[in-house]
Amino acid sequence: MAAVTIRNIPDNIHKAIKARAKANGRSAEAEVRVLLGKEYSATAPSKSFGEVIDELREKFGGGLDIPVVPRSKDPIEPADFE
Repeated sequence: MAAVTIRNIPDNIHKAIKARAKANGRSAEAEVRVLLGKEYSATAPSKSFGEVIDELREKFGGGLDIPVVPRSKDPIEPADFE
């Protein structure tokens, strides 16, 4: 894992981190890891594909009409490469 050194943290922020860490039963370093994890894991996609499509449909005035075609029940034939 990577390591980061952060210098010149204002005293009030450092005290707040230490107090929050103590309240949560963690070290200040562990508390900062938790805070960073919360901030940056939130940037991971958390929406389903359908939700993204719905948002795009609303954004562009409902112009995204994607027909739903029922899946074929026919068996899939294996590819023949010869």
